[in-house]
Amino acid sequence: MKINSITEFLHSGNSQLRIYDMGRRITPIDTDSFLAIENATAPYPYPLQQAAWLALLHWQQESPDSHSIWFLRLPLDEDGLLDQ
Repeated sequence: MKINSITEFLHSGNSQLRIYDMGRRITPIDTDSFLAIENATAPYPYPLQQAAWLALLHWQQESPDSHSIWFLRLPLDEDGLLDQ
C-alpha cells in the first residue's frame, strides 16, 4: 500500500485524528478541509508567514488515553497551497 499523505498514514494505523491551526490562534480544521489542503485542491485557510502551522492530535481507537500531538510547519506557495 502506497501512502501519499499524513492523513493516509494515520488512518492506515486506525488512528483517530483532530487537526488544529496554530497560527494566530488555535482553530480546528475539519478532516475534509484538511484532505483538500493536502491534495492541493484548496488553499490553506489561515496562513502565517507563508506557512501552515498545524497541530495534529491523534490516538488509537483501542487506547483512547494515549494521545500524541505532532506540531508541523509546512511551507505554502504564493497561492496558499502546500508547497509539495
